[in-house]
Amino acid sequence: MWNKPVNPVKLLTIAFLAAILVGAALLMLPQASVSGHPISLVDALFMATSAVCVTGLSVLDVGVEFTLFGQIVILLLIQGGGLGIMTFALSAAILLGHRASFQEASYYKEQVSFLSANNLRRMFKHIFVLTFVCEAVGALILWWRFQTYQPQQFSIWYSAIFHSVSAFCNAGFGLYSDSLQSFKNDPFVCWTVIFLIIAGGIGFLVWEDAYGKLKALKKGKKYTFSLHTKLVVITTIVLILIGALSVGFLEMGKSLKGLGVVDGITASFFRSVTARTAGFSVLETTSLSNPTLLMMMFLMFVGGSPASCAGGVKTITFIIVVLTIFARMRGNENVSLFRRQVPFDIITKAISIVIVSGVWILGTTFLLQLSEAGRLPVEFSRGALMNILFEVISAYGTVGLSLGQTPFLSVVGKLVIIVTMFVGRVGPLTLAIALLQKPKRAPLYTYAEENVMVG
Repeated sequence: MWNKPVNPVKLLTIAFLAAILVGAALLMLPQASVSGHPISLVDALFMATSAVCVTGLSVLDVGVEFTLFGQIVILLLIQGGGLGIMTFALSAAILLGHRASFQEASYYKEQVSFLSANNLRRMFKHIFVLTFVCEAVGALILWWRFQTYQPQQFSIWYSAIFHSVSAFCNAGFGLYSDSLQSFKNDPFVCWTVIFLIIAGGIGFLVWEDAYGKLKALKKGKKYTFSLHTKLVVITTIVLILIGALSVGFLEMGKSLKGLGVVDGITASFFRSVTARTAGFSVLETTSLSNPTLLMMMFLMFVGGSPASCAGGVKTITFIIVVLTIFARMRGNENVSLFRRQVPFDIITKAISIVIVSGVWILGTTFLLQLSEAGRLPVEFSRGALMNILFEVISAYGTVGLSLGQTPFLSVVGKLVIIVTMFVGRVGPLTLAIALLQKPKRAPLYTYAEENVMVG
């Protein structure tokens, strides 16, 4: 069975859809709801999609309206979605001694071009070890802090595990109705969540490259980080700093009012990190100023890094587009840095992702403006545009932050956000390839070139 050629992209899409449908069915069971009555199909699909796509947007309060069974279902969906259904499937096959087909191996090798196909088994073992070690350490620290606020009981262990898994998988789901706002003065909780989010959002390829560096150092050998790792680390640090400085400057005397210097700095970094990939919050999102919200929408659109738990167009995509613009402005046709040249097909793919993502967000915002604000007077519908746009970018970037629009979405609005979360997680180009991919055949002829004017 494993030697039969398959389309990995279609398999990935089907796997995510299957996980969502199974999760929705389980969440509709009476045992999953505190009320004892099944939740609606649309709400179940919304929650399952948000969990599998590690988004964090919620039409129901997870800690209030779901039983322990329902919360465990959501937690398992988060873990499965965070690591990726395909990663689970291929890892299980490798660990059981099966051989992946050549097409499957080639697909994964393309995602990690600086690794050989022979290292796939090792890489996936490292993924599991890294994931569960980070989540376990995070859970221990959170349990230590949570028990100082609540009586010692089993639920504290479960709460710590839930939030640790949710943070590492960049999901943003929580068991507290105010997210983590109750802990905004606790640097241990805030920075633990920050590092878990970064660890899960920086990408497994970076961690694998770091592992290679450590092995080389132990053996006294020279090891050079890949261009991928260099770009991810630099872009991540720059975006976090820009976000934190922007929040600190724009919210000084506003939402940060009353916080000390240390707590203010912590809250600013927390907001910057979570805006790029996870929906946890220590500051009420609705209290933020419009300039801050615009900055957050930019960070949500960029998202995390490739081969990670995060969403968005990804840091590599963003920085490649930026570098391409600067190269063209200087009259250079090639994008080169660190004595390496970025392949042209990577540049076109990055530009395509940004364009398709932008078109999807604009189209989805238009649909929601019709379904959610179409009947409102003009002055109120214009005011709702910010809320809707923020919601759409959050869903597409699988972030989970909201200005309070989610629980009040109509059935049509919920369905639109469900599709947006799915597309944002699987990827617009991946989804297009899964639906439209045809066998490649070399063209029999090409046409003559002719210039056109742009700009």
